[in-house]
Amino acid sequence: MEKLKRGKYNKYIWTDEAIAYLVANGQTMKADDLAKVFGTERTAVRKKLYEMGIYKMKLEYWTKEQVEYLKTNYQQKGDTELAKEFSIKWQKEKGWSKKHIEKKRRYLKLKRADEHKKNIRKGHQLAGVFKESLRLRWLEKASPDGSFRLWNMRDRKMLFIKVNGRFEHWGQWYYKTNIGEIPPSHMVIYKNGDGTKPDPTNLKLISRAENAIINKGKSTIEELAEIERILNQINTIIHEKQNDRPQKPSVCYP
Repeated sequence: MEKLKRGKYNKYIWTDEAIAYLVANGQTMKADDLAKVFGTERTAVRKKLYEMGIYKMKLEYWTKEQVEYLKTNYQQKGDTELAKEFSIKWQKEKGWSKKHIEKKRRYLKLKRADEHKKNIRKGHQLAGVFKESLRLRWLEKASPDGSFRLWNMRDRKMLFIKVNGRFEHWGQWYYKTNIGEIPPSHMVIYKNGDGTKPDPTNLKLISRAENAIINKGKSTIEELAEIERILNQINTIIHEKQNDRPQKPSVCYP
């Protein structure tokens, strides 16, 4: 494309070809790249785009009324509270956030004294703002029903599922929901001992007496392994002591 020429008052003369190129590429190409195509400055390209109503991001400037309201109320109200009021009084496409208020307040050098901050916090406490904020945050982060969690149970991890706002042992929940009631004298276990996966084929209903026998056998094996470990430590210590004992000098007879 031919570079743009300057005309009266040193202004660029925008040709039909250049304008058509702007219409086609103004929202996708950077102003720097367009300036290289036309042989102009970046500001000249941006100015022409604004004149033609082509925006990548339309800027929304503060009005005098908004600035005056901020100056009048920033000592009595917090930035979050002001953002809510601005959203009601002056609606805009991008909305109002705490960051918008804070940035403008710092630009205008509107700094709150410690006394102002204290009064604002006290007002929030009386109005229950902090309590409501925690409630909303909890609702935002709270997991929905059907969510899974792996939690440590004694020496192993077990799978839990959230049902009606509460987490339940997955195996017990699945059995009661899909197979039948669990008698008080019985319990649901995992056949292979792995309770981290939602596998219905791995569930088994046994009596608590059977479970006690199984656990006793496991405990006995674990106790024997611990005793063996301690004996090995004792033997190691005895062996080291014997090696550290000084040897008696040998006596040579003529």
